[in-house]
Amino acid sequence: MKYIEHRYKEILFEKTNILRDKLKEIVPNTGMAHSDAWFALAGEHFNNDKEAFKMFMDIPEMQEMLDMFGIKDRVMDFGVHATKPGGHFLGHIHIDEYFMHQGPVRILFPIWGYEDSFTLLYKHLGNKDKEMIRTNFYGGDEGLMYQYYAYPEDDCELIERIPSDNPYFFNHRMPHDVEHNGPNHRVVLWINFDNRLPISKVL
Repeated sequence: MKYIEHRYKEILFEKTNILRDKLKEIVPNTGMAHSDAWFALAGEHFNNDKEAFKMFMDIPEMQEMLDMFGIKDRVMDFGVHATKPGGHFLGHIHIDEYFMHQGPVRILFPIWGYEDSFTLLYKHLGNKDKEMIRTNFYGGDEGLMYQYYAYPEDDCELIERIPSDNPYFFNHRMPHDVEHNGPNHRVVLWINFDNRLPISKVL
């Protein structure tokens, strides 16, 4: 893969804790359906309707944080993502599935259980190919099928270990994984942006 130098940037927002408390009113911290991780795009956990997107976007502090960077109009979707204690999301160094018109920029906003938790960014050395994997996050006929690309650990070099206590931008087109050492589920909000947002604007 082509290695992109832009990696991540912490978001220093004075109302982070206020926004986090409001997100806690929306996003659960228990009842994760998958043994390793739980994931839902905005709408998927909330009956797949536009009200879910609006619920996140209409939080005044959410608008204020996005307006700091002039990127409110580039938001494509929100996602809720959880990792069990001591776990790794998906269990692989990976790149997430690309949705049509989605760009490489993502915000991770920690909500619950983010203590002693990290996002790991890697450089793929290119000696071995990635593998496409399809998984079912919920199980049974009601499951959410999700596709991602896994990279061999012995063909990747760790280049960043990002603490998850504050929100941050990161380039999710780089191979990455979660290291979660905390005692509770780590629950974060993903904010994805469309491909009209140049990565150089925020990273």
